[in-house]
Amino acid sequence: MNSRPLFGGAISSMIPPQFEDISMFRDVPDNQEVFADAATDQAIMVEILEQEPVSDALAARHYFDDLAEFNESRGHNVVFERMLAPEEMPNLSADIPKLLLVGEQNVSKFKEEMATNRVRVYMVVVRLNDKQTDILITLNAPQEIHDLSSSAIAGAVAPSPDYSNAVLSQVLQTFAIHDYTLFG
Repeated sequence: MNSRPLFGGAISSMIPPQFEDISMFRDVPDNQEVFADAATDQAIMVEILEQEPVSDALAARHYFDDLAEFNESRGHNVVFERMLAPEEMPNLSADIPKLLLVGEQNVSKFKEEMATNRVRVYMVVVRLNDKQTDILITLNAPQEIHDLSSSAIAGAVAPSPDYSNAVLSQVLQTFAIHDYTLFG
C-alpha cells in the first residue's frame, strides 16, 4: 500500500485504499483532506487549523466539543484521552505535542432527525506550537447505525473497534510532514 500525498504532497500518510477521496465527489475546503469508506461509513479527515489559544492538555477536548456542537450532537462524551507516545507517530519529532481523544457522539447524518447514529470519534491533535498551527486527524466510526439512517439504507455496516483502531494506527504510524512551509 502506498502513502497518499496530502495538501499537495506537503504531508503524506497511508490511507487504506477503500477510503475514497471525497474531493472527487464534492468540494472540500483547502485546509482539509477527507476520505470515506462507504462499506463501513467511516471517514478520515486531516485538517489544518490556526492554533486555538488553549493549553496542549485541553486542545483535544476543545476540538471534540467544537465538533459536537458543529454536528448538532444529541449527546457526546469522552471515553478517554491521552498524550501519544513518540513511537505512535514516529515520523514526527518527539518534541511535538500529540494528543489522542476517543469519544462518542449521537448524530444524524444529513440532518436526518429521526435517525440518530452513535459514532465513535478518534481525534488526534498535532500541535505545531512554533507555527501556531494545529493539525487534526479524525476518524469517525459508527458504532450503531439507525435503521432509518441513509447509511443503513445504503448498506453500511458499523466496523468493529479493532478494525477502527487498526485504521487509525496505520494513519498515525505513516503520517509525515515533508514541507513545513505549508504552515506559513
